[in-house]
Amino acid sequence: MANGVERIEAGVAVEAVTEADKKIADIKAEKAAKKAARQNKRLEWKGPLKFVGKAINVVEDHPVATAVSVLAGVPVGVAGVLIYQKVTKSGDVAEEATAEDKTEESNEAPFDTEA
Repeated sequence: MANGVERIEAGVAVEAVTEADKKIADIKAEKAAKKAARQNKRLEWKGPLKFVGKAINVVEDHPVATAVSVLAGVPVGVAGVLIYQKVTKSGDVAEEATAEDKTEESNEAPFDTEA
């Protein structure tokens, strides 16, 4: 008798799992349809906003890749700015030094007049 009860319980459990799987599949399909409708609506935007809509769609489709790209790009951008500032400051110092050398005037006579 225990075998028969276990079989019935197992059958009920299998049916419950298949029903849950169907519900999950329906929910996923509904979410995908809503997402596709939003993205198509963005693609219908006029003028330059169309490109903004495409960018939003890409971010929505690939959020992890976008986040990784931004996080990788920020340090590279900061390093580029720091290097640029270092290069331009060293160039400014060299220009100031040469400008000071050129502007100094000598008090000596350009030639000997005692002769």
